[in-house]
Formats: sequence, structure tokens, C-alpha cells
Amino acid sequence: MPLSLALPIGGGAIGGYLGAYLTRAGRQVTLIDPWAENVEALRRDGLSLEGLTPEEHFTVPLNILHLGEAQRLHLEPPFDIGLVVLKSYDTLWATQFIRPFIRPEGVIASAQNCINDARVASVAGKENTLGIVITIAAELYAPGKVRRGNQRGAPGTLRVGEFGGGTMPRLQRVGELLQPVDLVLVTPDLYAHRWTKLSINAMRNSIAAASGLTGKS
Repeated sequence: MPLSLALPIGGGAIGGYLGAYLTRAGRQVTLIDPWAENVEALRRDGLSLEGLTPEEHFTVPLNILHLGEAQRLHLEPPFDIGLVVLKSYDTLWATQFIRPFIRPEGVIASAQNCINDARVASVAGKENTLGIVITIAAELYAPGKVRRGNQRGAPGTLRVGEFGGGTMPRLQRVGELLQPVDLVLVTPDLYAHRWTKLSINAMRNSIAAASGLTGKS
């Protein structure tokens, strides 16, 4: 059965980017975000996206809730997948926050930097935990405005794997759900990709922060 109901918590650079492309492709997405100014801008104007090509410049109306409004989701059908797209230190409470809105056989996936899958699993259960490694360079440069700085279409821009390793049929369904965002690779070894990205970030991001250079530079 295809997955269509997605609940990202975090409407920033990556969360907003995911939500915009999924919404534009007809997926049923509700975002939850703690930043009131961002929620207000997205609700009023939609998400304005920019990229390296003209086709990547568009605006998408998004269904978004502030944290304080999320309890109304108890009146809606449960979601197939929850996506944690906040900072690492927000992982535990964010997973706890969205868990009641995910159907019992649904999954929650960390789509964050760093390695937070065990934290998600401690709340959602190992059997309900996936991970998504994303190599999209995006920034939220103003409320409701996201800019992507690297090219679309690189193989494995999104890599989806099971917390416990191996593959299950649901990975293919999650990959199909995410396909509108960019190219998806289903992997039996999530942690190989987690550590690869962490190693690259550790070498590059501190220099970029100290020098003002972009990661690409």
C-alpha cells in the first residue's frame, strides 16, 4: 500500500524543502514548527523555494501548525510516517511529540544531521524507526524562504535505511513517498551513510563557519 500521509516536525530549511516538494507532488503533508514567525509566513504566503535552476524557483502553499496547535491532529487520520527535522538536541521531545499522531504500524525517521536514530528508537521502538541521510544543502534565510545551494539529481541524495539494518518492503514505499524530493537510494546499511556524512561535515562545516565560505567553496 503506498504511503501518502507525512508529518514532518520542523519547518526550517530541510523540513520546509521536503514538505514543499512532497506537497507539490500531491502527498498529504502537515508540518509542525516551533517558530511562530515562520509558521505565520508559511501560512500567509506559502514556502518560497530557490535553487540553481529556474525550475527550482516556486512557491507552495503548505499545511502547517504551530506546536501549540498540533493537538487538533487527534481529530485527523493518523499519519504513515513522521519525520524529525529539528536540531539534534530536540530529537527526544520531538519524537515523543509526534508519536501519538503516527499509526501503530507507521514509522518515524530522523532526517537530521548527526546520528540520532537510537534516540528516535528509544521512543518509537526499534521496529518503527528508519533513518534518512540527506545531502541537500539548503538554508532558511528568512521566515518562509528556503534556498538550495547544490544541484538536484545526484544519485542517492536521500538515502533511506532501517535502524536495525537490512531491508524491508516498507523501505521501498518510503523511497517512493520521497521520490519527488530528489533521487532516493534504499540502503541495507544506514550507518555507513550516516558516518560518511558525519565525517564530511566534521571536516567541512567548522571551516565554513569560521571562514564564512560556503560548503561548496
